[in-house]
Amino acid sequence: MSLCCGSRIVSTALDFCPGGQINYIVMATQNTNSPSESSVPVAPYVSFKTFQSGVQALRSHGLPDRIDRSVWLSKSGADQTALLSAFQFLGLIDANGKTQPTLRELVAEEENSLGEKGILAAVLQKSYEDLFQLNLETLTPTQFADAIGRYGPTGATRDRSMRFFVKIAGHCDIRMSGRLTARKPRGSGSTTNGGNTPRRPPRKPPPSPPSPREAQQGAAAMKVIELPQAGGNLTLSGTFNPFELVGSERDLVYSIIDRMQEFEAATEKATTKEA
Repeated sequence: MSLCCGSRIVSTALDFCPGGQINYIVMATQNTNSPSESSVPVAPYVSFKTFQSGVQALRSHGLPDRIDRSVWLSKSGADQTALLSAFQFLGLIDANGKTQPTLRELVAEEENSLGEKGILAAVLQKSYEDLFQLNLETLTPTQFADAIGRYGPTGATRDRSMRFFVKIAGHCDIRMSGRLTARKPRGSGSTTNGGNTPRRPPRKPPPSPPSPREAQQGAAAMKVIELPQAGGNLTLSGTFNPFELVGSERDLVYSIIDRMQEFEAATEKATTKEA
């Protein structure tokens, strides 16, 4: 007995055991998706920048008769898959990866040239024939999303397919509605049109630098000397502005500092003589 599960044929057998028990045994599987029988790819969802670099790589390194992943070894596996799908959808290669005449014409043109743009414009009109039946200059985003969705992509992939079309159509100077080309606000930005995206809190201004007086008031003064006989240190510290010391306070502070410096000098002199 054989069952067809999507694109796979599963051969099975029933094994009758003593007592009436039935064992369901999978015997073999066969994948029917050969390259020539693969399904039609969805609308391109690769970024237009990656698409351009993919074409440019063929200009730089030569155009083979068959396109496969290995022509873009510097790109990720996901980009390789997306490029192959885009090339097939746009008719640049067939289902087996065979290079089509349109791709040869495209590669023969210089990047960003009028010739390149003309070829790509014709490719778009052929590949997106149903979309071009609509008025692109008055199309709303919802109508555009529905039209792209008819080419297979859904969810986030459909959004990427929409961006690809807008970018490549703009590159080819195809006129489109400003509703499609307007840059959307980032998801983390301010809420618009009554949406539910929370507003970004306003940034707090940077604190103003402290005044010289405030900076000096917070400054710390410190003096440390060694007490060899006691086997320790004497530390004098204070948080004050030395320029504001007057009268008896100034005499007190500087007399202590002078005594500490005299003691330190005498101790150092005595240590030198002993050496």
